[in-house]
Amino acid sequence: MLLAVVALPVPFAFLTGLLLRGAARWVLVGAVGISGLWLAVLLVVVVSGAGPSLMGVQAEEWTAQELRRLRRYGWHSIDGVMLRSKSDIDHVAVGPGGVLVIESKWSGEDWLGDHGSWYSKLALSKAMDQARENSHLVWLTFARGIPEEYVMAVCVLWSNQTRTEERARESGGVTIVPASRLHDWLREVDTAVIDSAQIEQIVTAIKAHVERRDAGDAKRGVVHQPPLRSILIRSVLSPMLGALAALYASLFINRSSGHWQLALPSIVGLAIIGILAQRIRRVRQVALGWTLGAAFSGMVLLIIVVRAYL
Repeated sequence: MLLAVVALPVPFAFLTGLLLRGAARWVLVGAVGISGLWLAVLLVVVVSGAGPSLMGVQAEEWTAQELRRLRRYGWHSIDGVMLRSKSDIDHVAVGPGGVLVIESKWSGEDWLGDHGSWYSKLALSKAMDQARENSHLVWLTFARGIPEEYVMAVCVLWSNQTRTEERARESGGVTIVPASRLHDWLREVDTAVIDSAQIEQIVTAIKAHVERRDAGDAKRGVVHQPPLRSILIRSVLSPMLGALAALYASLFINRSSGHWQLALPSIVGLAIIGILAQRIRRVRQVALGWTLGAAFSGMVLLIIVVRAYL
């Protein structure tokens, strides 16, 4: 079914391409090159139910970005701190305002409104319990030298229905922060309550724990899932840029060579360069897109030549 979805735009584009000339035809070629692939990706995401999980990962990345902005104010943030098996802490931020133990959650519904579903309310209750337990565990493990009230349990709630008028509030020992207020709230907790020596001690202990855990996981062959941004850059953006560069290079060769006998071997040469460049690890994904783009251009040029001589 996925192969059918990928190939679905091709016959329609071919029939339309018979009526087009010049730059419009190349625009159509580019659209055909990506439309079927993205339709297949969208189908997989929707049918598999992976959408909410992907948004959950992205919500964690958005929170991590906000925490990284606090570095200029003396804060340190560590993501994915695992103190218990099969459960990790999304973020731990340590700075002058204390230790923030943060859980990031995503929902397509309004978290805090009166019309939220029972599922959202149940998910929020579980997130608060998790944040509360993690906060106490972080204090016991890394921060026994400071009062426990300086270790704050926080839930950051991301949603496509978050209202800007919502405010952070405390409930049951957990601070609930709507995503729209996260930046302002983080600046509000910047009041100094622990000194730089304590900050350094806690951060060093957490990082040492993470390094030991990663080393142990590596020995056991455990592979950690990279963040969504890394996946998109490595698996989508890099090949796409390579394919786009190859398409424009092929178009330039075709226009400047003046004859297909020179253009076609040159475009094949581009594809060969891409195949060889895939041996270089740092440019492998870009080279893959380059190879596919050059091969696609060569195939299109070959079809045009065959049609012209038939």
